[in-house]
Amino acid sequence: MSLKEGKYNFKNNTFLYYYSLSSQYKLNLLLLHGYSFNSSVWEKINIISKLERLNINIYAFDIPGFPHSRNKEDISLDEKLDLLNSFINRIGEPFVVLGASAGGFIAIKLSFLSNLVSNLILVGAVGLETINIDELKPSLFIWGENDNISKQIEITNKKHKVYILSNASHACYLDKPMEFNDIVIRYLLSLS
Repeated sequence: MSLKEGKYNFKNNTFLYYYSLSSQYKLNLLLLHGYSFNSSVWEKINIISKLERLNINIYAFDIPGFPHSRNKEDISLDEKLDLLNSFINRIGEPFVVLGASAGGFIAIKLSFLSNLVSNLILVGAVGLETINIDELKPSLFIWGENDNISKQIEITNKKHKVYILSNASHACYLDKPMEFNDIVIRYLLSLS
């Protein structure tokens, strides 16, 4: 299956998001792409069909202001966070948020704003050096071994898990989609 298009009205603007809902869902998952992509990247690596089989409600936002986003309105970081926080609050149930690169940074900031964010999956997240990792909600960190954009940091807190994908770059999910998908799915299954 592929994601369906939805529209979310927020502060006199309409923003596109994409979704796939399960009638017997166990988890809500919000996907936030990196700066150079849009939500179609998740279908490209075939993770959507795998997640659908696990009865996960999937929501993917095209992050406004990113170059390839289908949401062309450029809004500030605070407005992006307000938009996503409002969306999560409208659903009103806990979420796992997966963010890649700059989407990972947004996921981190969102997790500090919302009590409904239960866990994070951070893929080559940028800006990690600016936060206290121990203050993060339980997280799965994934890096490509050859990532030359995001800084890999040492994670010692046992509430977090770390995976390094060998021979993979910053967008490690494109280099190793099957391995990436397996890691994400195993983590999500451990939460349900």
